[in-house]
Amino acid sequence: TRMGTQFHVFELALLVLKFCVYVLEPREAVKRPRPSVAFRLTQRNQRIGLWLERSFGVPAASLPDSDAIDISLRSMRDGTVVVMQFTTDRLTIYVDRMDMVADIVQDMCEAFEIDEPESEVDFPEEMERFRTLLQEVDEFNAARLKMNAEMADSSQLIKTLVIKAEDARILGDMKLMKQM
Repeated sequence: TRMGTQFHVFELALLVLKFCVYVLEPREAVKRPRPSVAFRLTQRNQRIGLWLERSFGVPAASLPDSDAIDISLRSMRDGTVVVMQFTTDRLTIYVDRMDMVADIVQDMCEAFEIDEPESEVDFPEEMERFRTLLQEVDEFNAARLKMNAEMADSSQLIKTLVIKAEDARILGDMKLMKQM
């Protein structure tokens, strides 16, 4: 009835994928980013396909049956492109953002129980910024050392002048003491 006091409670369990904001894109439609991470991965394609399905929602039917898997994903959040290339024993992930590739690699290592993958990382823009930052640190250290040396010289000069002024005061030479 309209004036009834009965309520219905519905319970629903929903699994949200870790990388649910990524959608599968045709590989030919996207340009592969230059920055990359590559490491050795000796997993069967079925396990890789299962991980892609559980983490990204990529249907296993959309993956090729060959030894190599080459997929492209686009973030619906900011449009960032992720390209993953799996070969017989190697995985290469191309993406412009280091934090994004770190999350992907960490999730993959958890899924495949890999403790410490030996990887090759190529982020040229990040490395250039890092080099610039190291140069600035070197310049600041050089300036700090120069200022410390100048302070030590000035401190030594002040000590010498104080001693000379004290000697002039003891000798009663007020004119020389005022010059110090």
